[in-house]
Formats: sequence, C-alpha cells, structure tokens
Amino acid sequence: MLQEKLQRWIMSLPDGPDLQAVNQHVEQLTDELYCEYEPTKGPYPDFRSRLAAWLDNIPNEEEQKVLFRLMRNLFFIGPKELDNLYRIAFNENICQWIVEHLGITLDQPDLDDQLAKAIKRTWFCPITDSMRINAFYHLNHLSGRNLRPDWLSLGQFADAAKIDAFLKTPGKEIDRIVLLEDFVGSGDQISAAIRFAAALPSQTPVLVVPLVVCPTGATSLESSTKIYSNIAYSPVLKLGSLDFLALVPQVGETRLHTDLRPVVQSTFTQLLGGKTVDEAKIYGPFGFEDTGSLVVLTTNCPDNTLPLIHHSSHTWNPLFPRASRV
Repeated sequence: MLQEKLQRWIMSLPDGPDLQAVNQHVEQLTDELYCEYEPTKGPYPDFRSRLAAWLDNIPNEEEQKVLFRLMRNLFFIGPKELDNLYRIAFNENICQWIVEHLGITLDQPDLDDQLAKAIKRTWFCPITDSMRINAFYHLNHLSGRNLRPDWLSLGQFADAAKIDAFLKTPGKEIDRIVLLEDFVGSGDQISAAIRFAAALPSQTPVLVVPLVVCPTGATSLESSTKIYSNIAYSPVLKLGSLDFLALVPQVGETRLHTDLRPVVQSTFTQLLGGKTVDEAKIYGPFGFEDTGSLVVLTTNCPDNTLPLIHHSSHTWNPLFPRASRV
C-alpha cells in the first residue's frame, strides 16, 4: 500500500524529514490541483492510484524516492492559475504594448477612452488550438471579434492577401494583432505562425504573448523580435533554467536534479515498452528538443515535459497521461 510505504520512508533517516515535507505538499495539492487534470477526468484512476502505480514502475525503492521527491518540483498550472495568467496577459503585457504603440502617456485624462477604442481595433488570436482563446476573451470581458483562428493553421492553409483584406474590412478595421499561446517550450512549433504573421503585406504590428515560456523558447522568440520589425514579444511568465532537468549537470542545480537525471535515463527503455522512439511517438528521455520540462498544465502535459511523467506504455504507468495529437 502506498500510505504504508510513505510512512516507512518518512520514519527512516536521513531522508525522512524531506520526504515528509514532500508528502505534505502532495496531500495539499491532490484535492486542490491534481484532481483538475483534464485528461484524467471521467473513468480514469484517481491521482493517488496513479501515484502508487507510477512509483511502482521502478522496483528500486531508492529510485522510487527520487520520483516522489520530484513531486515538489513539478510546476502544475491549475485552472485558477491559468485564469490569472489570462488576466495578467491582458491587463499588463497587452495594454502596456497598446499604450506604447499609440504613443500616449499614462497621465492623459482620456487614456481609458483611447485604450478602449484601440482594444476594439485589436485582433486577439491563439497561435495553436491549445490556447483557449474563448476563456481569454470571457475573463477579460472582450467582444467584437467572432473569428479567432489559430495562426499555426492559418500559416498552413490561409492566403496572406485575404488576411490583409480582412484586417481592412470597412467599419471593422484591425490596427494590430495579439497572438497568444499557453505554453512555449522550444519555440519550434510556433515559429511558422510567427513567420506568416510577420510576412503579411500590410506589415500589421503583432505582439506575441506566451503565458508560460521556457528558456529555449524565450531565446527563439527574442530572436524573432530582432529579425521581424513588426513582431514584438512579451511573455507573462518566463521560467528559469533551473526549473528544468538539463542533459548535463548545471551550476547551482539541486540534489534532486543530480539524482533524477540517471533515473530518467535508466528507465527510458522500460518506458518505451519495446517500441522505438518513433513508434512510441516521443522524442527522448528529456522530452522534445531535450527541454527537460517539469511543467504540467491542467489542460494537458506538454511534450517538452519529461516523458516519465506523461508517457503510457504496457510497461510504464504515467502520473499525468498526455493527450497526444499523434
């Protein structure tokens, strides 16, 4: 039984106090956050059952303890946290950009009126369909744009001239575009959408707003800002390098990083379940582009996150199973 195992670990030295702190953290978040993970709602084992099966993937209890300690370093973004990121993105990142774009100052008496008019002439769209643009509109009390396509699809199927014509629709003109994304790992997936937006004949100003961005993705987006004169970039939450598990040891990394790295590598063959990397549709033990992310969103687990957290096979039980596109 999981509880008996945890009690035995907690009573042992020298790791007992640390594991007790992890257990308290897990108990607090199980009902507050982990139950909100959407891919496991409905007829699916509850979190405690998944946690027990996840730890039991590995027969060695010392390695099980490493997985358990990982729980305190998981960055789980729940529904309330997403709502707050939607609001911050609009009220801080986007409104500040619009004010700067208009060339007005915050002490102008008609600031609110000018900002309101500018917002009506701004097109808020998702970059991919994982960004819940309707929730962003509703939480920020926005209206007036019933077309909100994701720009990854537009870049693949749309005609830039037709997009420009839409921006100039009489009585519904659009002066600027805001492209939002919930999570950016390496930045590779959204680069095509940004190139498409940058190449619009009208050269309409575009602001790219990731709610959460990894260091590699941040570097990629910062480069895009320098390459394309009409593209600006403003992340809401930029994660640091020590929030990830790198392939090689990093200066300042924690004991967990040091202990977790060999577990990630040694369990990868078991995780594959007899398949090749391509057959299993995963990118390696450290996730897509070796990002080593520890992020889990309430809506899904990014493929940049360590596969041992989200991948399912007949020889591996995931903690937060990912709803894959492929």
